[in-house]
Formats: sequence, structure tokens, C-alpha cells
Amino acid sequence: MNTPHAFSDDLNIRLNEPMHRHTSWRIGGPVDIYFKPRDRDDLVRFLTELDEKIPVL
Repeated sequence: MNTPHAFSDDLNIRLNEPMHRHTSWRIGGPVDIYFKPRDRDDLVRFLTELDEKIPVL
């Protein structure tokens, strides 16, 4: 699994982020890695740096 240091510093990444903060019903437990891209370039960089064994939902 990637560590926080494995990603570029300027990507908006949070570890163990509770999903209730991001869902309309305010439910959900913590996710290992939460990422919210600012634009398409952020998304491309994140997916490029992400370990291919980590599932993306």
C-alpha cells in the first residue's frame, strides 16, 4: 500500500477519512485513502502514482 509520502505533496489526499463527511445520507466509515481531485490533471497524477493493487471506487 502506498504511504502518504509516496504521493505528490500537492495532491489533496487524506488517510483514514470518514466517508460520512462526503455522502448525502451522512453515513460511512473510514476509507484508507480519500482523494478529491481539483482537475483532470490531478486525477491522472493520482492514478499514475497509486499502487495498481489498491482498488479504486
